[in-house]
Amino acid sequence: MNILQAAQAALYAAAPLILAYAVRALGAYLAARARGEQTRRALALAADAVQASVAQTAQTCVDALKGTPSWDAHAHKRAFEQAKAQVENSLGKDVKNILTEELGDFDAWLTAKIEQYVRLDRNQGIGDKGQNALISGA
Repeated sequence: MNILQAAQAALYAAAPLILAYAVRALGAYLAARARGEQTRRALALAADAVQASVAQTAQTCVDALKGTPSWDAHAHKRAFEQAKAQVENSLGKDVKNILTEELGDFDAWLTAKIEQYVRLDRNQGIGDKGQNALISGA
């Protein structure tokens, strides 16, 4: 057996291991890519739910109370809790689980996102202009 035949025999012996490693690596890559897409969709759904909830709460609760003596810290907290509950009710367990897994603390993310949309609504309204401003960072 010469050196070329020995190298060929070693390659034939290693080929199944190399192929198994490549298949495993490809599987891991595809799983990570799918998980990333799933997370992106979950974030988009959650952000839409927050936007709708903040707009609805502002329209049904906040607008009537703002500027009156009834608009106090307690009313503010009640409006926030109402918006938060609406978001949590509109999202399925799967979306919450995905976001909790990816973000760590779903409640902290949700609180920050509600405050972001409240500030956006206060400054420029949440309609299409507000959404575009949020996306573009304007």
